[in-house]
Amino acid sequence: MIAAALEKHVHVVRTQLDRDAAIRKQLVEAPPLVLLAIYAEEIHQEAVKAGWEPPLVWTSLDGLSLRLLACCVVARNRPTVRALR
Repeated sequence: MIAAALEKHVHVVRTQLDRDAAIRKQLVEAPPLVLLAIYAEEIHQEAVKAGWEPPLVWTSLDGLSLRLLACCVVARNRPTVRALR
């Protein structure tokens, strides 16, 4: 049940990142992981303002925690490019 809820949050995060990237094309492009970091920080700041704390027990009803975890999943699954040296 948590896996299904998490997958929905992952989809929302990816959709939001696609929107953010599309908006940025009109301005200054940013790497996907930078956009993800900005999004995750915004979610975290709003969660803290709302009194959120990391859960002791994860449930599918904890949307804020699942959204932050979804950001981690998206970051983990993003392709990386090795730096040229």
